[in-house]
Amino acid sequence: MKGRTYTQGITIFTTPQMYTDVKNASDKMEISLSEFFRIILREYLDRQQLDHKGKEASFYDLREK
Repeated sequence: MKGRTYTQGITIFTTPQMYTDVKNASDKMEISLSEFFRIILREYLDRQQLDHKGKEASFYDLREK
């Protein structure tokens, strides 16, 4: 029996426009919203690891780029 890979849920709230934009982007890529956000999170976490090497990442790092 195959185990689940993704078991921890995250809930976010967006504006209607943000939801439409994200939904359109994920539809264009032909992936689910969950997969879209996993890709974004993985890229952010990978970048933080390279940029900060041991320094704690800040929420504001998201807004700088």
